[in-house]
Amino acid sequence: MKHNPALRGLVAVLLLFAVSGGVTARTAADDLVHDGIASFRDSRFEIAADFFRQVTESDEFSSRHPEGYFWLAKTYMALGSLDSAASHLEYYIHSFPRHPMQAEAHYQRGRLFYLQAEYQQAVQAFEDFLSDYPDSDFAANAVYWTGEALFSLGRFDEARDMFAIVVTEYPTSFRLEAARYRLSILDLQDREETLLELLRISHQELLYTIQDHQRREREFAETLREYRMRLQSGAPEDIRAEMVNYQQTVEELERENRELRRTIDQLQDARQEQ
Repeated sequence: MKHNPALRGLVAVLLLFAVSGGVTARTAADDLVHDGIASFRDSRFEIAADFFRQVTESDEFSSRHPEGYFWLAKTYMALGSLDSAASHLEYYIHSFPRHPMQAEAHYQRGRLFYLQAEYQQAVQAFEDFLSDYPDSDFAANAVYWTGEALFSLGRFDEARDMFAIVVTEYPTSFRLEAARYRLSILDLQDREETLLELLRISHQELLYTIQDHQRREREFAETLREYRMRLQSGAPEDIRAEMVNYQQTVEELERENRELRRTIDQLQDARQEQ
């Protein structure tokens, strides 16, 4: 059977036209996404946002809308446009539930809450992410940022647990050094609180010792006054015995006074060192 060369040529042209038309549309969308990602990674976020908006705003590129919305949300986060980031991220999560970037999108939801200072919501979002995607490459990051959110909430013991998990369970994570640093900060904070408590106790003890010293000085002065009165009114035969007792009492009170003064000096020195 012979083939008509003219017919065969026409078929080839039609196929080429059909394929080229499809490739043109698909390539344009691919190029926009590719250029947007490249710009994002080069920190040219305004340019990246423009590329991704061209994708999301065109019905012709609907097949690439998932990537467009996802990357546009990340780009808005990088630009600090957190409300826009939230709206695009939520649209992506709910509109494209089977898209392969869903795992990272749920992680980024937690990051977005953290950037918005919604720390309790960030903790919950990261917990949900770790429950749904425990083997994700972002798991270590999620644990770390859970610790940061807890730290911001003042829940330091729980934050310490999260940072410790990063150190022990994700030793190859690039968050490892940051987690170690946070643990060292928490340790220093514990020491500072301990020192402040000791300083408070030392201060109270110092005040008590000073008050006790002042009381004893008043008692000493009153005792001297009483002895002088007794010596002035006593009979001659009693004077010698009273003088002996007076001298012993004076020596005892002076010894106590010196000990109290030494204790006060030691407490003041310790307070200055702290």
